Amino acid sequence: MKIIVAKNEFEDALKILMKAVAVKAQTPILSGIYFSAQNSYLEMQATDNQVGIISKVPANVEEDGETVIIGKKLFEIVQKMTGEVVTISTEDNCAKILSAGSNFKLLTFKPEDFPKIKQEENLQKVNLRQFALKKMIKQTAFAADNLKELTRPIFAGVLFDFADKKIRLAATNTHRLAVATDNLPESVENFQFIVPAKILQDISAMLNDTGKIEINYTGKSANFIFDNLFVSVRLIAGNFPNFERLLNEEKTKFAKVVREEFLQALERVAVIGKETMYRTVDLLFDDDIKISSTSPEIGTAEENVVAVIEGGELDISFNYNYLTDALKVIDADKIQIGLTETLKPIEIKPVDNESFKYIVTPVRMA
Repeated sequence: MKIIVAKNEFEDALKILMKAVAVKAQTPILSGIYFSAQNSYLEMQATDNQVGIISKVPANVEEDGETVIIGKKLFEIVQKMTGEVVTISTEDNCAKILSAGSNFKLLTFKPEDFPKIKQEENLQKVNLRQFALKKMIKQTAFAADNLKELTRPIFAGVLFDFADKKIRLAATNTHRLAVATDNLPESVENFQFIVPAKILQDISAMLNDTGKIEINYTGKSANFIFDNLFVSVRLIAGNFPNFERLLNEEKTKFAKVVREEFLQALERVAVIGKETMYRTVDLLFDDDIKISSTSPEIGTAEENVVAVIEGGELDISFNYNYLTDALKVIDADKIQIGLTETLKPIEIKPVDNESFKYIVTPVRMA
């Protein structure tokens, strides 16, 4: 194999592929990236058996061939190269990497031993805007609990729910629930699957603000196909908790407030709140919203935020992170907070917009 490829395009592709290169490889070859050169393209694959990525970049292919090169070292080398192009050639069990005055040789693996990514026949296929998916991931994945990845994997995942002309993403750690909804260009059959939140956030980082993405479902995996990338993800098995009751629970009190003012006030009070046992802030809904926190060892903090309150007074406490996390992913100027009782979950959503809902459980104060 011998190819010449633009350094910037090659480096960008390697950066994405590194997200699938095994950090602690069960077998050494999973620490490598598979290369196949033919027909003016260089195809690269990486997998850790949980996620697999295929990337294609244009290349001047002087000699067809395939090989597997250690991913981490290759990426480090290419990052530091100064030339505009990179030349890679293979001979025996070595790959020679050249650029400007740089000359490296890396040992290679046998390409036939690499577990190549299978593009399986899909059961369902959906197309949507990359921007829309990126926004929905941002609004939900944060609510998953990555600490439960091994013990309760469902809560470390994000549910994809397709029905009619809607796509809905949801994530929960049992104390909070984030749900984002968007329209699809055409009707689809109802189906669901659960993607690990960590992997989904990696995919989000690859997405652009323009262009389309195809999502297809094979039963055991979901594939995300966009630009020159094919990303295959092993799904989390199991049933996602039924959250419809929480979304439809009637609220008796409401507060409308400017999102940024509320967020900034919470963050100021959190200077004291983060020193308490449960990182707690207290919210008193009355004529406005009074935010306060007290630490016996540090002191107190209070803030008043102007709000339109309906339904009467209510005093309720929360882990401040659970509030600020949601406020940071809402892109509306004003939000509506729906409440019932001191120990009942509240709902936060943009005013006059049902595309995002966030349910959070209060802290029970002694």
